[in-house]
Amino acid sequence: MPTINDIAILRCRIEEPRVGIWTADIEADTADDITGAVTIDIDGETFAGSVFRGGIESGRWHGRVVGGAGGMASRLPAKFYRVALSRRALDDLMTAAGETLDTTNSLAASLTYTLQRWHRRQGTAYSALTMMADELGVDVRVQRDGSWLLANATFPELESEHTQIDARPAAGMRTIAPAGPPAVGPGVTFSGERIDYVTTIVTGSTIRQELWSARVA
Repeated sequence: MPTINDIAILRCRIEEPRVGIWTADIEADTADDITGAVTIDIDGETFAGSVFRGGIESGRWHGRVVGGAGGMASRLPAKFYRVALSRRALDDLMTAAGETLDTTNSLAASLTYTLQRWHRRQGTAYSALTMMADELGVDVRVQRDGSWLLANATFPELESEHTQIDARPAAGMRTIAPAGPPAVGPGVTFSGERIDYVTTIVTGSTIRQELWSARVA
């Protein structure tokens, strides 16, 4: 049974882009409010996020969850760096936002790049992070475990048992029913196609994934 913080999920739609922030719109079987950090469990596949907004309607909780700690909307002051490693600027940004940087899987060069002169503009943490990603020439996204990755997609091959439900080649989309957890995420090659965007739809115990083909070469 899919759950959010061990509470049964009645309906859920998770949108995962290859670049950016994943979101989940959820209807949960509870009349108690859900706030703060949450873990979404879909048959053993977990997503760590934070409630962006939510409330009780008709005796059930309805809300939106964003990947990570929910701190990327925080407004940060301007800050100037001169002859400093990018890792220092990233650590400052992540600490201020209350978020976590994946230093294990992020591109090593993106953490050791020397910023000769870099000005972090006043604004949201997310705008500062995307500005840094542009400076470093990498993509940025929040992963299912809630950590932020700085890297470019390598589209590794992924195999996962499934049944194909629908295919729309002209749109570059197919719908599958995973045999187990919804393992397919963006940035992988699945059944010969590079996947750029994934929508996971849960209705009761039924799980479907819409896989959109990558728009990059």
